[in-house]
Amino acid sequence: ELVLSGIKDYAQFAKLKAGITQALSDATWVEERKMRRGQVVLGIRSSRTVEAVKRQLASVPAEAGKVAVTSIEGERLNAEVREK
Repeated sequence: ELVLSGIKDYAQFAKLKAGITQALSDATWVEERKMRRGQVVLGIRSSRTVEAVKRQLASVPAEAGKVAVTSIEGERLNAEVREK
């Protein structure tokens, strides 16, 4: 699960989700679970470890902002969108 905060609008979210899906190309699926103002929770199914997913998120294209993982809690990655 990926909790992503700092999202400004839906257009930015759509670009980020496309970038995350591309970076996690081996993932079975990436789906929206919850959306709140400025935050989204994505469910991710991948055969990779949480640490490997964290490394892959670093390669998300920065077009809509940089995804920075701030903490890991079990199977949950907490991340924020930072300016390019």
